[in-house]
Amino acid sequence: MQKPPQASENTTNPGQSAAILYTNYRGEKGWRRIQPLRIWFGSTEWHPREQWLMDAIDLDKQVERSFALKDIQAWEESES
Repeated sequence: MQKPPQASENTTNPGQSAAILYTNYRGEKGWRRIQPLRIWFGSTEWHPREQWLMDAIDLDKQVERSFALKDIQAWEESES
Protein backbone atom coordinates (compact mmCIF):
# COMPACT_ATOMS: atom_id res chain seq x y z
CA MET A 1 0.00 0.00 0.00
CA GLN A 2 1.39 3.37 -1.02
CA LYS A 3 1.64 5.98 1.74
CA PRO A 4 -0.24 9.27 1.26
CA PRO A 5 1.75 12.26 -0.03
CA GLN A 6 3.11 14.78 2.43
CA ALA A 7 1.17 18.04 2.69
CA SER A 8 3.95 19.92 0.90
CA GLU A 9 3.88 17.60 -2.14
CA ASN A 10 2.01 18.69 -5.25
CA THR A 11 -0.83 16.19 -5.65
CA THR A 12 -2.35 17.49 -8.90
CA ASN A 13 -1.13 17.28 -12.46
CA PRO A 14 -0.90 20.74 -14.02
CA GLY A 15 -3.48 21.07 -16.76
CA GLN A 16 -5.42 17.96 -15.71
CA SER A 17 -9.16 18.57 -15.70
CA ALA A 18 -12.16 16.69 -14.36
CA ALA A 19 -15.93 16.74 -14.48
CA ILE A 20 -17.68 16.66 -11.10
CA LEU A 21 -21.31 16.17 -10.20
CA TYR A 22 -21.76 18.88 -7.58
CA THR A 23 -24.60 20.15 -5.38
CA ASN A 24 -24.35 23.89 -4.70
CA TYR A 25 -25.54 25.83 -1.64
CA ARG A 26 -29.04 26.19 -3.17
CA GLY A 27 -29.34 22.41 -3.51
CA GLU A 28 -28.95 22.52 -7.31
CA LYS A 29 -27.10 19.51 -8.71
CA GLY A 30 -25.15 19.69 -11.95
CA TRP A 31 -21.95 18.75 -13.73
CA ARG A 32 -19.01 21.16 -13.50
CA ARG A 33 -15.85 21.03 -15.60
CA ILE A 34 -12.94 21.97 -13.34
CA GLN A 35 -9.17 22.13 -13.11
CA PRO A 36 -8.27 21.31 -9.48
CA LEU A 37 -5.73 23.57 -7.77
CA ARG A 38 -5.55 22.59 -4.08
CA ILE A 39 -7.40 20.84 -1.24
CA TRP A 40 -7.53 22.52 2.16
CA PHE A 41 -9.45 22.61 5.44
CA GLY A 42 -11.25 25.82 6.35
CA SER A 43 -14.27 27.98 5.59
CA THR A 44 -15.38 30.62 3.07
CA GLU A 45 -18.29 33.02 2.62
CA TRP A 46 -20.25 30.27 0.81
CA HIS A 47 -19.03 27.46 3.09
CA PRO A 48 -19.14 29.06 6.59
CA ARG A 49 -18.55 25.82 8.53
CA GLU A 50 -15.01 24.49 8.59
CA GLN A 51 -14.68 21.52 6.24
CA TRP A 52 -12.53 20.09 3.47
CA LEU A 53 -12.61 22.33 0.39
CA MET A 54 -11.12 22.12 -3.07
CA ASP A 55 -10.11 25.25 -4.95
CA ALA A 56 -10.46 24.77 -8.69
CA ILE A 57 -10.91 26.73 -11.87
CA ASP A 58 -14.47 26.40 -13.20
CA LEU A 59 -13.59 25.88 -16.86
CA ASP A 60 -17.01 26.94 -18.16
CA LYS A 61 -17.11 30.21 -16.19
CA GLN A 62 -13.32 30.80 -16.22
CA VAL A 63 -13.22 31.71 -12.50
CA GLU A 64 -11.60 30.16 -9.44
CA ARG A 65 -14.11 28.62 -7.04
CA SER A 66 -14.06 26.66 -3.78
CA PHE A 67 -16.00 23.39 -3.81
CA ALA A 68 -17.00 21.51 -0.64
CA LEU A 69 -15.69 17.96 -0.99
CA LYS A 70 -18.78 16.61 0.80
CA ASP A 71 -20.97 18.00 -2.00
CA ILE A 72 -19.18 16.14 -4.83
CA GLN A 73 -21.23 13.06 -5.76
CA ALA A 74 -19.21 11.88 -8.78
CA TRP A 75 -15.82 12.57 -10.37
CA GLU A 76 -14.69 11.77 -13.91
CA GLU A 77 -11.28 12.57 -15.35
CA SER A 78 -11.33 14.50 -18.59
CA GLU A 79 -8.89 16.08 -21.00
CA SER A 80 -8.16 19.80 -20.79
